Formats: sequence, C-alpha cells, structure tokens
Amino acid sequence: MRNKQVLPGTVKHVDALPQHLRHAQRRRLPTILPARALKGQCHGTSTSGGNTTDELGRWLKNCGGELEGANFHGRELRTAQDLEESSLLVAVPEVGQLRYDLIKDPKLLKLFDKLPRSSSGYNAIAWQFKQALAVLWHLSRGESSPLHVPLLALPGLAPGVPVPCVGMYFQDDLLPEVQDETLIRSILNHRYWWHEVWAKELETLAGADDDPFQGMQITREMFGWAVAVSLSRCFGLKSVDSHVMTPVIDMLNHSFDSNCAIESNPKGICMMTKHKVQKGTPLTLTYGPHSNAQQLLSYGFVTSDNPHNIFSMTFDVALFTEIINQFGGDVSLPLAAWQLQSLDKLGINQASPAPAANELTGPLSDDPNSSATESRLFSPEMVYLKAHGMPPVDPRLLAGLRIMLLTEDEKYMLQLTSADTWGRWGAPLSRPNEVKVLKALSAIITAFYKGFPTTIQEDKRLLSGLQELMSKQTPPALASPPFQPPSNVECYELALKYRLAMKQSLEKSLIHVRARMRDFGV
Repeated sequence: MRNKQVLPGTVKHVDALPQHLRHAQRRRLPTILPARALKGQCHGTSTSGGNTTDELGRWLKNCGGELEGANFHGRELRTAQDLEESSLLVAVPEVGQLRYDLIKDPKLLKLFDKLPRSSSGYNAIAWQFKQALAVLWHLSRGESSPLHVPLLALPGLAPGVPVPCVGMYFQDDLLPEVQDETLIRSILNHRYWWHEVWAKELETLAGADDDPFQGMQITREMFGWAVAVSLSRCFGLKSVDSHVMTPVIDMLNHSFDSNCAIESNPKGICMMTKHKVQKGTPLTLTYGPHSNAQQLLSYGFVTSDNPHNIFSMTFDVALFTEIINQFGGDVSLPLAAWQLQSLDKLGINQASPAPAANELTGPLSDDPNSSATESRLFSPEMVYLKAHGMPPVDPRLLAGLRIMLLTEDEKYMLQLTSADTWGRWGAPLSRPNEVKVLKALSAIITAFYKGFPTTIQEDKRLLSGLQELMSKQTPPALASPPFQPPSNVECYELALKYRLAMKQSLEKSLIHVRARMRDFGV
C-alpha cells in the first residue's frame, strides 16, 4: 500500500499508518471543482437517442439477428410481454459482432504486433488495445462498415450519451479524492498506456503507407474513447480466444441480481431470460464478480452494496506491529526466525513494491476470461478484508497475524498443522491466540478507517450536496462533440461513491470481527 506518491492529508487519531493515509487536513469542500465545471453538466446517462436505438433494432434484424420480446425505452431495453425462463431476447450473428479477430487487414494485424504485451506471463497483447483499434478500423470505413449503425449508437457518439467514466479519465487533481493508493496506481497505469500507445503508434500514422485507418486522423481523445468503450462493453469468448462487443446486448445495465444471461449457439451470441420476467421489466446482465475498484477502472461505475467488494493491503509486519501495540497488544520486533520462516511459507513476508508506471499490470490483461476475475488488479502479496460472506478476512492475513501473535511456547502448534490450515476462519490455533488475533484485526481495521481524510458521514454529505447541485444545472444540449471525455464533476461524483463504499466495506468487516470476538467472550 506504500508508494512514492504522497496524497495530501494526515491521520485523525492513529499515527501508525501507511504514508498515503497520513493526511494534513480533512477536506470538507470539493476545491478541485470550479463553478464553471458544473455549467451544462447533468447527472447520469441520458436516456435520449430514441432514433438511434430504433435504427439499431432495424439494423440487427437486417443483418440476420433477432430482437424478440423486448423493445427500447430510450437507451434501456425492457420486456414487451411476459416471458418464461430461457426465452430468447437477442441473437447477434457473427457478422454483427465487433471482434478484433475477425479483421484480416494486414496493416491492422501489423499494428497489433506493435502493441504492448502483458506482464502476466501470457506474453500476449493486452486485448483492450486490439479491440480499441478494431473499433477505430470500422469507424474509418464509414457507412461501408457493416457495423456503422451500432458504432453510432456507442456512448460518446450517440447524441447525449457520455463516454463511460472509466478510471483512466481521472485527472491528477482528482486522484487523491479516490483515497485508495492501490487503485490510484492502476488508474495511472491505464492512463500511461493510453497515452503511450497513442503517441508511439497512432499520432503520426494518418496517411502513412502502413496506415490501416484510410487516412483518418486518430487523436488522443479518439483513441481514449475507443479504449473506454472497449473496456466497458466487451466480454471474453473462450471458444475463439477473443473479446467481443455485441450491439444491443452491450447496452444492458449491470446487476448482481440480473434477469438475463448470455450464451453462444448456432444463432450467434444470444441473450436469454434467467427466469420468468414480467412485461415492462428493465433487462439487466451481471458483468462479473467484480469489486468496486475493477468496476471503476473498467466500467465507470461503482455498486453501493457490492458483495464482491474488498479492501486490500500489503502484509506489513512493522506497520501491523505498531498498530497492534498502540491498541494494547504486545508484539516484539524483530520476529523470531521460526515466525519469519512461517510467514515465508505464506508468501507474505515482504512489502510489495509499487509497479512502475510503465509496467503493464492490473486489468489490462491478455486473458479472455479475465473480465470475470480480479487476478491482476492487486499484486499476489496483497491481503484483503471483505464485507460480505465468510470468511471476512483473507486466510493469509488471518494466518499471518496468528503467527505474529504466537509465543515461543506456542510455536509447536504450527508443527501440528500445515500452512494451508493456519488461516481457516473457524479453526483457531488456540483460544488465547485467537483472542489476540481478533483484537489485532479490530485494531488494524479501525486504524485504516481512521486514516481516511473523511468519514462515512462526511462523504455522504458531500455526495448529497454535489448531486443536489448537479440536479439544478441545465442539462446539456443533445448535440455534443464526439469522443468528449467525462467532466471533472462526473469523476468527482464517482470518486465519492467509491471511497464511501470502501469505508462501508471496512465498517462491515469490523462488524464481522467484533461478532466473532463476542463468540469468544471478549
């Protein structure tokens, strides 16, 4: 959790915290938002563009697809009648799918080979850039592209529909408002590669012999738009080792309790009902079991009560020792050799260095199935707390604290078990050790919460005030410049929602830990 970049501010009560949580003062007003930034901005996604969606429905049927039992209400797809389970709603044949693997232009394939490769071990090109270039390739063909109509329905091109507020759009003055150093590093990583690929491969490409875009000048904003819509609207296809953007289907909103699911069959990529759905019901999909950090990075939204939300941290022995002792514990440094060896078995006995700005990490993955995982959002050495489900604590975090708080006389307990059992939530090494561990967990969670420059209550007031102010603004005209990035206001609102949800997750984790303490009579 430590990084060279220092966020402004200082801790309210606890000194034993990572550098990025030591704040100089509590922010009460969004000083990074000048009054002019609010002019002409509106909250949320416009539901305008009915003509665009009407054309999209006609296009789908003309290309051999199906749109049954549903129709558009603005940008929202709703059921047109009562539907049974497994009813077909949408079918998009291959000719209507936007996929980088379907484009055989040798100039574009040559450009693919110049794109950065993932550091994950696959040694393959990060798919988001290939998909972004595929979007621009079709865009450069104009009406001759079979995907011309769905391209014009994309956010950033459809009238009144803004570009998704994905993490890479956050400007430097807004980054501290996220209040999460790990997420900030991933945002910077995304932004770095957006700028790097454009500057090295696209800025001067127009009109060159190897230009696959027929002379279309690709600006940095245009490339950023293509990356943003690719991140927020694609999913992986195992069968062809690729990603796909499916018109109509990719317009559905996310819900963890969705009423639709996607499958691939001879008709193409199809969307079916998961259960009975009444007439007029908005149709939704589950984008994947993502935490709010992944949702902000890739989709441009957060979920207030996200069951997959986590709070991650580095297992920092010195930091944890200081916090535990400050709250009445008794841990001595350096740890004994047997304790260090046991921590090494867990792979957590060292602080994780922050990735370099030019290291391709995080969700910019080459793995077609990575959209449903958090595998590289955080480094392997990170441990986590979670608000929903059991256990509420990463087994490695629990095991590490149990090892740190064992006495010399108790070390034999480790020899009676194995490393993969040390972190089981319901299997303490001993009652006295577990009482100390639960107290330590409570202290660590409390310290991290108090390290934030604002409280849950303050974030709620800021968010409510901002949304009230935005509701009083005049909505923007439907005609807006294409590829227009989200405003500071939109990003600030998203930052407030993110940090509020993160603190609420910590609060719920603490509730679980204290309930366990009561079970032990503490």
